[in-house]
Amino acid sequence: MVNNLTTDENGTCTITGVEKGSLTITVSKEGYVTKTETINVTKDETITILLEEETQESEITTRNVSFSINNGTDPIGSASIVIDDEINKTTGNMGGCTTDLTDGEHTIVISKEGYVTKTETITVSEENTSFTFSLTGSGSDTGGDTGGDTGGDTGGDNTGGN
Repeated sequence: MVNNLTTDENGTCTITGVEKGSLTITVSKEGYVTKTETINVTKDETITILLEEETQESEITTRNVSFSINNGTDPIGSASIVIDDEINKTTGNMGGCTTDLTDGEHTIVISKEGYVTKTETITVSEENTSFTFSLTGSGSDTGGDTGGDTGGDTGGDNTGGN
């Protein structure tokens, strides 16, 4: 015999027509530990089943997360990836690296000399464990002096007059 019953606002319910003998009762409520008890019914009686609140032990899930850094076409080796200002990783020759991260949001900063630094927020979850980012070249000239003389003395003595 299977009955699904709901308690009233006081947490009580009545089961009628129960024959003498063994009866298994399972009680459940969201936020509480489900409890199953087997009782021996011998007469009309009242039973009390107390539920315990579930503990709020936060489950921390750690996942192996991979990063791939490129310039739009080619991998960028030796790029620095800083995660949550705590974890420092460097990409290998093929632009990749891995690390263990907990589920949830993480801030990452990706940098490499000659490229614009990129800051991103990622969300790690069962479905999201692989991230690819492209860096843009900084466009700055790192090749030394390419111009002529732009300073120096261009006039005569200018110390004032009469």
